Amino acid sequence: MTSALAQAYIVYKDFPVYEEFAEQCLDTALRSWEWINDPSNTMNTSIGASNRTYTFKVANFEQSAYHTAGTLYRALTLKGEDASEFEDYLIANADTESVNNFFKASCINYGHSGRSFLGFFQYLYGNENPAPEITDTFAQYETWRARMLKYDTWGLEMPGWGFWWGSNKHISQDAMSLMLGDIVTYGSVQDDVKKSVATHFHYMLGMNPLSFSYVSGYGENCVKNIFSAIYTTDAKLDPYQCPAGYFTEGANDSNNPHLSKFTGKCFIDSDGEWTTNENTIYGNASMIFLTSSMMKLNGPQKIRGDVNADGAFNVADVVALQKWLLCNPTAELADWKAGDLCEDNKLDIFDLIRMKNELLNNID
Repeated sequence: MTSALAQAYIVYKDFPVYEEFAEQCLDTALRSWEWINDPSNTMNTSIGASNRTYTFKVANFEQSAYHTAGTLYRALTLKGEDASEFEDYLIANADTESVNNFFKASCINYGHSGRSFLGFFQYLYGNENPAPEITDTFAQYETWRARMLKYDTWGLEMPGWGFWWGSNKHISQDAMSLMLGDIVTYGSVQDDVKKSVATHFHYMLGMNPLSFSYVSGYGENCVKNIFSAIYTTDAKLDPYQCPAGYFTEGANDSNNPHLSKFTGKCFIDSDGEWTTNENTIYGNASMIFLTSSMMKLNGPQKIRGDVNADGAFNVADVVALQKWLLCNPTAELADWKAGDLCEDNKLDIFDLIRMKNELLNNID
């Protein structure tokens, strides 16, 4: 939760309407970090939820804490404040076994061990002067990357035995980890990983052993049912229907070996089967990331100044930005970053002035 609050600050801080909200998120994250690290507070390793008890190891806490420290470091750095406390924490813990454990894994998911990977990413992303203790440790990424890219299970960078509970999440997050790792290691996503991202995305939408789209409402042969308390129990729709856009757990031969002798076919589309057909926040989030990555890698080239995203930079963009700056309730910017002509991650009157000047220069 603490890392999520810090990340919320990073996402919302440049939107004037959410500026206060962003500050509240960061303040809460910092207070939460203080509470977590206060030795007088008891560390609870068991949490009761959904009629069951979840037990965590101390290593799991350390991995989550590393993610949190990395995100808080980035948030405070972007704010222009002293982040040395968090850099010191990251350096001191960079080489610990629990934090490094994800490099040994056959996939990096963000249930527990992979969270420390995100801590490294948050610290290294855009950092022009990173600590050598952290860069030296993260250099192990290249070995992990090479090992992952050698896998070829239906085109996936995933071992054939890896279709356990939540396999679709693991598949999506493997591609996510390769992308993020490439960005902080090489400065951009490399061609072999771009190909991997596309393969993993196409797998989700039907290029898999079942020729089945794991996203409801997308594809002729797609998810028609979903295990969900909302649509199955609490507010059961009559007739039953599953809205479009739900992403399921995927093939699971660990809990359902009876469904098929092929691991990638151990799936059933049923609103009563939670081990293959449950929808989850973490699953949908990983698919959204994978989808946005495909859009970013394969989408049309952005046009500078084209805030209404109609494919051209003209007077309509100037009008749209001016209305937005004046808080006109009807004003909408389809692509606000295209209007950040000052390249300072915010929109203000100076961007509008530069936009008008550039438009006049284009006319001349």
